[in-house]
Formats: sequence, C-alpha cells, structure tokens
Amino acid sequence: GGFLNGTPTQYVRFTDSGIEVVSPTNVTVRAPTINMVGADSVTLQSVSIVLDGPVTGTASAVFSGDVTGQGTSLHTHKHGGVQSGGSQTSVPV
Repeated sequence: GGFLNGTPTQYVRFTDSGIEVVSPTNVTVRAPTINMVGADSVTLQSVSIVLDGPVTGTASAVFSGDVTGQGTSLHTHKHGGVQSGGSQTSVPV
C-alpha cells in the first residue's frame, strides 16, 4: 500500500470496528484446534457450509436453510410406523 501501487485484492485491515481478512480465493486456517468465540454470536454466511465431523454443542443454533445429516434432510424427512396415541415413530426413512 502506497500511492503508486494498485488497489490490493487481498489484505488484512485493522480498524476500530474490528479486523477484516479479504482474499479473492481461499483462506485456510490449519491447526490442531481452532476456537471461534463470539461474546454475542458467531455468524457464518455462505451458499453452502460443509462440516466434516460430528457437531456438538450446548448453545442454540439457528439455520435459515435445510440441515442434512448422513443424507437425511431435517426439513423433508419422513418417519415410518406413525400411529396415533403415545407411541413413538421409527427412525427417519
């Protein structure tokens, strides 16, 4: 960044409101453990989010799209063995 240079396409910006990392391609963070802590929230915005591993937690989560686990959709899955009364359904089909 100088007066004679072009506009950068990737950079780290430090401002009073936070830190911004900008890249026109991939950003990879690799470590044995990665902790993301948001005092109020952590927001992930993407067309698709792929989590390769179990998802556990004690906080609430809000998903605006469908959630699929092992090929079963949270929104559109069906259960077999449905009977009225106090009986339980079978696993999703």
